[in-house]
Amino acid sequence: MKFDLVKEFNGHSGCKVLLCRDADKFFVRKLSGSLTYNKRLRKQFIKQKKFTLPFVKTPEIYNYGYSAKNELFFFDMEFVRGKALSDTIGILTATQIEAFIDLLFNSLQIKKSNVNKEANFIFQNKITRLSRIAGNKNRLIKQALNKLKRFDFSNIDQSDCCGDLTLENILISDDNKIYLIDLLDSFYNSWMIDVAKLLQDLDLHWSYRHCPPDINVNLKLLISKNILIQKILKLENGNTVLLQIYYILLLNVLRIAPYAKDKNTHAFIEKSIDKIISTINTMEQK
Repeated sequence: MKFDLVKEFNGHSGCKVLLCRDADKFFVRKLSGSLTYNKRLRKQFIKQKKFTLPFVKTPEIYNYGYSAKNELFFFDMEFVRGKALSDTIGILTATQIEAFIDLLFNSLQIKKSNVNKEANFIFQNKITRLSRIAGNKNRLIKQALNKLKRFDFSNIDQSDCCGDLTLENILISDDNKIYLIDLLDSFYNSWMIDVAKLLQDLDLHWSYRHCPPDINVNLKLLISKNILIQKILKLENGNTVLLQIYYILLLNVLRIAPYAKDKNTHAFIEKSIDKIISTINTMEQK
């Protein structure tokens, strides 16, 4: 298949994401960055192909295979014209935000979740491996790792999930449809991980770490966070569920640490760990 490369998108670890054109048709190719990443990208391809949620869509997959040149796995998908929610949340009204959070929350596979008896083992294994990589970075990271090691993850729901539900990966198409992009293979699939990723933006402002402070955007993020948290608290054992999600959020942030290369990301990690631990301590004291 011959096509023209239009541009390469930034910010995708482990693979390349390319905007391509075949005659007058645009498509996106996700290409593995190495032979060792082939296995992970193939898992992401399978996840996206099978992924179905009410109210939201994922880009349609057109083609997949291995590059004849270097045997790297790839898959081609629909190019969705639209804007990321991270770019548009500042212009949404409070009513629009509430409707959007409501739609996203209702799309989560909460009612179809179950408990995996191996959940705590899976999480603690991930934490142990992370300790070997990042455990000696600084006092705050050591404190966070120790807190995670003491927590019991046995009751974390297992369900279908996006795996990387940040505002950057939620697209509003030009015809006002919601798309989830960049689905990731996860060490554990759970709707709770998706909520933790949302809070990574709504509470910690991950997608804005390179941006100058914007009072309006920060206000809309705060409104979104409060609406989301109130929905979680209304669930059965809502306080416990929210605590579990913040422990997952702490793990998410720590997993960034070994790959942080710029000062903004390092600052984000330090500030976020401190804030999450403070939030967890407050919840545990109630």
